Amino acid sequence: MCREGSVNERLEKLEKNVDVNEAVRDFADEKIQEQMDLLEERIDNLEEQLVATNDFRHIPQKNRLKLVADQRKEQESASGGGEWISVEE
Repeated sequence: MCREGSVNERLEKLEKNVDVNEAVRDFADEKIQEQMDLLEERIDNLEEQLVATNDFRHIPQKNRLKLVADQRKEQESASGGGEWISVEE
């Protein structure tokens, strides 16, 4: 009978440990996901800043003007191409 009691106590302790471990794992997973989300957001912001700066220092000077002109054409076509709509009064 004593052995059965100690086995039950041991089983209860193990079940508590499992519950604690699951809670710790869930908490850690949540914190890791939060950090991943923050890192992804930071990466997106940095990529936007990089595109916004139009840093062409790595491109030889003679190719920069063509690249800038091509980008402007793409931006104009994406934003409606700078088309004018005339309104008659």
